[in-house]
Amino acid sequence: MQNSSAVQLHSATILPTFPTGKRANHAAAILAMLIRGDRVTQYDYARATSYPATDARSRISELKCNNNWWITSQFCQSQDLTGIYRRCKEYWLPKEWLAELYDADPAFKKRCQMLTASFNRQFGGDK
Repeated sequence: MQNSSAVQLHSATILPTFPTGKRANHAAAILAMLIRGDRVTQYDYARATSYPATDARSRISELKCNNNWWITSQFCQSQDLTGIYRRCKEYWLPKEWLAELYDADPAFKKRCQMLTASFNRQFGGDK
């Protein structure tokens, strides 16, 4: 868990943006999973979307570097698409940081809700 001073420092920066351009749908899919509170591995992403598992790491990197999303990660064991357990990274958004953004900008919160609703309609899910 991140400490509150780190949350305040990061939240004081530029408001995150939403993916655009080539493969924006792929990045939006993983972003929606993160916004709704999922802890996501590349295999979770592939199972939920049918997009390539290796695509997840690239989209996460783009969201962090190009769109200013504060995505946290740690190594974990997860089943790959064949059922074998593999060491991989698990990604999530710090809840406190997201809550601060929502409090600061209700329009941003609404846009996040619309993104997750669209994801749920397209790929399923009820979070």
